Amino acid sequence: MMRLAIVLAIVMIQPFQLSTSQDSDWSMVMEVEVEDPSQPRNESKADSFRGTEEDHHVSRNSQDSVIYLNSNRCGSLICYNGARCFPPIKRTGFKKCLCQMGFLGDNCEIANQEFRFPKIEEGGYLKFLHPQSHHQKDLSNRELIVEFDLKPSLLEDHSLLAYHLNVITGDKNILTYEDDHLVYRKIFGAQLLQTDKQPFNMSELRHNCSLRSVRSQWYHVSFGHTAGGNLFLSVNENRQELPTVLFKNLFVQYHRAADASLNELYIGGHPELEQLKQDVHLGKYLQKNYVGCIHHIRVQGKRLDPRRKSFVGDAVEGFGITDCAKDVCSESPCQNNGTCRPASGSTYECLCPFGVTGLSCNARVAVHLPAYSGNSFSVYRGLRGTSRSQSSILMVFMPRSSEGLLLYQGLSTDKRGDFVAILMTNGHLVVVWDLGSGHAHLRSPTKLALDVWHTVEFWHIGREGFVRLNLSPEIQSAFTVGELVQLTLGQDLYLGGHPDMDLLAASLTKWDIGKNEYQLVGFQGCIQELVLNGIPVRMVEQILYSANLNNCQQHACSSPTSACSNRGTCVPKTSSHQCSCLLGYTGSFCEEKLLLDKTAQVSFDGNGYLEFSSRPFLNIINIPHFDIYMDIKTHSEADSSKTGDISHLPKDQNLLTLGDYATLEKRFLMIKITARGQLTLSWLRYTSHSEFIVNVLSENRTTFESRGLASKQKVEPGHWQKLMLKRRSNDFLLYLNGSQIDSVNGSGSAVPVFNKLLIGGLDSYIPLFPDDFVGINSQQLLVTPTSPMDRKSTGFRGCVGNIHINGRRVMAGDAQSGRNVNACPGVT
Repeated sequence: MMRLAIVLAIVMIQPFQLSTSQDSDWSMVMEVEVEDPSQPRNESKADSFRGTEEDHHVSRNSQDSVIYLNSNRCGSLICYNGARCFPPIKRTGFKKCLCQMGFLGDNCEIANQEFRFPKIEEGGYLKFLHPQSHHQKDLSNRELIVEFDLKPSLLEDHSLLAYHLNVITGDKNILTYEDDHLVYRKIFGAQLLQTDKQPFNMSELRHNCSLRSVRSQWYHVSFGHTAGGNLFLSVNENRQELPTVLFKNLFVQYHRAADASLNELYIGGHPELEQLKQDVHLGKYLQKNYVGCIHHIRVQGKRLDPRRKSFVGDAVEGFGITDCAKDVCSESPCQNNGTCRPASGSTYECLCPFGVTGLSCNARVAVHLPAYSGNSFSVYRGLRGTSRSQSSILMVFMPRSSEGLLLYQGLSTDKRGDFVAILMTNGHLVVVWDLGSGHAHLRSPTKLALDVWHTVEFWHIGREGFVRLNLSPEIQSAFTVGELVQLTLGQDLYLGGHPDMDLLAASLTKWDIGKNEYQLVGFQGCIQELVLNGIPVRMVEQILYSANLNNCQQHACSSPTSACSNRGTCVPKTSSHQCSCLLGYTGSFCEEKLLLDKTAQVSFDGNGYLEFSSRPFLNIINIPHFDIYMDIKTHSEADSSKTGDISHLPKDQNLLTLGDYATLEKRFLMIKITARGQLTLSWLRYTSHSEFIVNVLSENRTTFESRGLASKQKVEPGHWQKLMLKRRSNDFLLYLNGSQIDSVNGSGSAVPVFNKLLIGGLDSYIPLFPDDFVGINSQQLLVTPTSPMDRKSTGFRGCVGNIHINGRRVMAGDAQSGRNVNACPGVT
């Protein structure tokens, strides 16, 4: 072990004078022990900033006591982390460390996360900066409005509550507490008077209401001047004004001369209070700082965050700030594993887990269709882990308030990087997204009706984003800034709100609507559907965790057992619903029994299927040679192009699927009826690491158009037609009415082992693929713009009968499962 003596001579420039007897030049002597790495570590000599209480006090008998950098002596104390030494307090007679915001403790040695609900201690204050324009066309910029809520701990006479200074003109606006009344004083600077030789110019407004007579725990206070120059002062909405003709003339003259200003706002005190006391005109009014809690600070309607952190907060300086809400949750008021968090300096709110509700999480609730209250949220995996040049979101919701965050998912929690958000602002729907190089937004041109179900679709193709509301033919679009084209998301998806708005992207946290600042709040209303990249999210089953979710009682699906019989599933359809019936039941409410063994012909309506997955069927469809035969009759489609109803545009229909679901690589052999009425046979191959993360593989498709076959033959709606699928080794052949119309083969890869045969549709959802995203450009002008969901295929709409597999007749009753299978109309 080696011991070195190091003497440091440090010249410190203090931002303020600590005491009259203190010399700003000082020296420090340290003994440093350097450990020999070849020797065992001596734990007793390990570096530690922790220590005994005596370590933070200056020895009275030693002139060489250790003083750390960014620290100073304060009587018998050492104040760390830039703290100031506050003069002796009358009640104790001792000096104290006045901690810089972000630190606590007698010696300011404890770092804290800073406080949403600050309490100003004796000697403390908060400082904010805000610019202000004086454009003559905007009268609101000629006003001054400062407001806040305060809860005094100690009301002493001549206490300073707020000090507003225009650093360019020298104008001052000062609010003090005097003789149990609030007093507002307005002082014009020398620039207005044009000379510093004129008499001191001050106007004073004293509120006639005694604070003690109000008997309120909290006081809402606002003060300032109107656009016309009148002073005003308000306590708990009791507003008083001071009209002065001379002052009004001076005010208008001033605002004609001033172009812009930079303002300082001090709340609760002032760093130079001792100097202000010496002011000839103001000194007698400014003797002490305010002591107590102060919340909801606003200037010109903009709420100021009282914190000073890397990514949040509006404060630029502060000392003597503690937590007004430190004891709000001390009694653990939330039951059933609810989490308590302060809602203000004197109130709390409980974040209740799923299935529990109430002010104290004391009531059970069955959630079938989520409802959000403004302090609710639900969390899903969503698009976490994806990075795509094309993404799609569809949501169906009913707002009960004109403000609120509907959806948010981002890359990280440091307020930077990619994100997508859907929110309500002042009644308008806004979509904001960022691909990593700058955000873009789209805002609905009109306000959304409250208590009405709405559908919003957002999708992007590279930098261009699109928004469509309520299936309207009108589609808005905008481009993000920069060259990045992929939406990369690494965090969970939040619906209805967020537990910590500090973690949201900086460009979203505050959204300007006109002159007022929009403060992000939670959504109030119901959300019945969320579809990501074509895959519906199971709104209840896929929740990772949630808080304060309730049941949307206004919708029939809030009570599914009442809405649908025989274990049918209630499917919301905006203000109405449909029942998805298990195989063997039919009817609007699944109330009718269907005799499957006696039903030779079955019908589908785009949302049903029959699944054959028993061992005998799997043995047949996995041999090198098989024939599947059936008669089909499609429903007649209305010509939606004439009505302009985009929601009923013809779509591809999935008629038959042979699927391999058992491996990471999903492989499907599919027979489809295209939107143009043509039959196609193709492979669909993709890998999937989650429901929303897919990599498309090649189709491996071969057509017979070159042979002159009837590849363009259409399926005639309303007429029975014969369809056959044949397998010959690795080749699959498709016939319509005896003519071969399509073919695919397995060359280049082995034919998969099929584990399901589906007729009528799919039993799961297939995501959107890049080909489903069609851009709008000058090279390919679309008469009717469409969203990716307009191109997504549906189930078969029509009748299927006379099914034979290798000559064996197959009835609906042979299926292992199914959904929404009905008897074909007109068949007995």
